[in-house]
Amino acid sequence: MTPQQLIARLNSSEDSFVERKSQGVKPQDIRKAVTAFANTLPEGQHGVVFIGIGDKGAVEGCENADALQKRVREAAEECYPPLTPQCVVLKVDGRDVVAVVVDASKDKPHFSGPAYVRQGSESVKASKRLFDEMVDARHGKVEAILRMREVPAITVIGLGHRLGGTRRDVERGYREGCECRVIGCDAHTVTLQRLSDSWTFYEAVERIETSIDGNMKRPMLIVRGL
Repeated sequence: MTPQQLIARLNSSEDSFVERKSQGVKPQDIRKAVTAFANTLPEGQHGVVFIGIGDKGAVEGCENADALQKRVREAAEECYPPLTPQCVVLKVDGRDVVAVVVDASKDKPHFSGPAYVRQGSESVKASKRLFDEMVDARHGKVEAILRMREVPAITVIGLGHRLGGTRRDVERGYREGCECRVIGCDAHTVTLQRLSDSWTFYEAVERIETSIDGNMKRPMLIVRGL
């Protein structure tokens, strides 16, 4: 956003995506504001946190705009997943005001602090991959498939579908099956590895049914063709 656009946003009394903070704002309050904007903004829109402005709109200014921008960047990096807002220094009534511009995020939800998991005897920050899995695990099917990683082998059946195929190039009555290991799963894709030759392939979650292989007494995934 240009300085002129930011000044217009600052002066708007009807903008719900503008927040004003004093220069002594705490890092946790910065994280709270930028994550709220990133999680809520419509695509293509921007939220702005003006630092150096009192709650009632009085221009207080910032004594050290460079140090404040560094503090904002450090706070945003502690969000989970991290955010990278743009900082712009404005002159308002002869004083420095830092505008923190936040874009709508494609990686939401964001949280104002990291998620922690146990690793041995320690509590450590979850990696982005594990964080995404924990979010996706709230969906029943994904959670059930992720639990299958705990078993050494599952049965995977393709009905009217060639396993690992991306097109419907088989007849409706086609059937194949194999032993696999579940490597991972998110809201969209299951990653599987065939045990006979370690071939890794992918299937869409929306085409999968979870079941039980009664003969082998183990979990089963059924992948249906389009």
